[in-house]
Amino acid sequence: MVLGFFVIMIFAGVLFFLRAPLTSIFAGVDDGDKGQELVIAYAESFTTLSPLNYEVRNRNYLGNFYEGLTRFDKNLAIEPALAVSWGQIDDETWEFSLRSDVYFHDGSLLDSGDVVSSIEKAMQDENSQLKSLLSSVQSVSAVDDKTVTIVTNGVDPILPNRLVHVYIYSSEVTDFENVVIGTGPYYVASSETFNEGMISQELSLKAFPYYWGLKPVYSDVKLVAIPNSSDREEAISSGSVSVLVNVPIDSVSSLEEVGIKIQTQPNLDVNFLLFNTLDGNVFNNIALREAFFMALNRDELVSTLSGYANLTDQFIGQGVNGYDSTISALSYNSDQAKNIFEEYGIEELSVYMVSDMTALGDFIKDQFAAIGIDAEIVYSDLQTFQQGILDNEYDVYFMGWKCDLGDASDLYETVFHSKTDLYGAYNGGYSNSEVDSLIEDASIEEDAMNRLSILKEIAHILVEDDVAGVPMFESEVIYGFKDGVSWSPRVDGYLWASDVR
Repeated sequence: MVLGFFVIMIFAGVLFFLRAPLTSIFAGVDDGDKGQELVIAYAESFTTLSPLNYEVRNRNYLGNFYEGLTRFDKNLAIEPALAVSWGQIDDETWEFSLRSDVYFHDGSLLDSGDVVSSIEKAMQDENSQLKSLLSSVQSVSAVDDKTVTIVTNGVDPILPNRLVHVYIYSSEVTDFENVVIGTGPYYVASSETFNEGMISQELSLKAFPYYWGLKPVYSDVKLVAIPNSSDREEAISSGSVSVLVNVPIDSVSSLEEVGIKIQTQPNLDVNFLLFNTLDGNVFNNIALREAFFMALNRDELVSTLSGYANLTDQFIGQGVNGYDSTISALSYNSDQAKNIFEEYGIEELSVYMVSDMTALGDFIKDQFAAIGIDAEIVYSDLQTFQQGILDNEYDVYFMGWKCDLGDASDLYETVFHSKTDLYGAYNGGYSNSEVDSLIEDASIEEDAMNRLSILKEIAHILVEDDVAGVPMFESEVIYGFKDGVSWSPRVDGYLWASDVR
């Protein structure tokens, strides 16, 4: 999906307004208070609480009070959420049965009309970032109060995966970008933004007493944004923060010294360099693509990250459907790389990436300087960088991808398929008709094992046959927990307040 793009697009957020009766509706209801307030700190604040937003920084907050028809468990297996069951009537028609007695945070009951309204707005609203995610959906309709039918344009074997990210909210809410009425384990009690001081933003949550699922351990939760890394370190060291997401690498040792428990978890982000292989470009030559690959000591790069990143030989992370542990990428061989560049008379090249990635850029530049190649690292703002990709302007460029669907198809369709109306939104110049056909086959293959075989075949071609790019590393998120607080990591890297113990 387009918004899986490494540099998450940041849109100007609008502060939301809470429906006035929200906190009074549940006055006097026993909320099962467990005592201590849970405070979770992030490096980034949210820019909007619209359920139609698909940015990771905002989804870190949204997933605490909004839900979809389906959800992922901690191992990325699909499980029921607001839909208790689902199945296919025919190749293009899915039927979802809704869970009974699900309440919204304003006290109203969930019905099929809410689901239809939410999905249609995700498909049609001009501000929706979920349109491409739902591009396979032709229509959604209510059969009765508890049954919804979704018709797709052709076969879509991973529709339940897509619906994880489509949040359901009350059809009675007209200002859905600013009024937060979900069905999740917590509801939003208040929000405050600070112009000064350590915390820049604070979102107060309360456990929803009529939640259909398991009751959270903590009835009071605060989600706070603390942009400054030293301020975040001080906050958890002093005990004012219970959980710290995005612990800086250089803070790990000092936090462990004061008793903060450190946990790490890969978050499905894979970072890589991609080649423009179209005719007329220098890296249309596979020998030069191989030389570029062999010139980079990827082990050295990962070692500079103090063990908080993992070397990868493919473009998707472990835990994603389509990952193949048998793939073997080229090894570091600077001498051979130098000989190939000399053979073809290559003395300089350019690598493109977004601004603020100078550490990686310096590493790449130094690696090529060691073999006599002048590597120019060209930095640009996000908009300029994206347009350059769309226009096939770059010989080599840096990207990253998070497979939020738990499946390799969104990456392959968006980045590696040749540009068509349905595919290739971020294809910067890679083209292979066989890969195109395999991607299209995977998009309609209903048998899970056959589909997995297709996805693995694509992975082999991209890495071993075509050398379409250079997989660099899988990112890891570092978390800090104060004494007495625990959490079971999720493959997707999200930390929900309801999972904290």
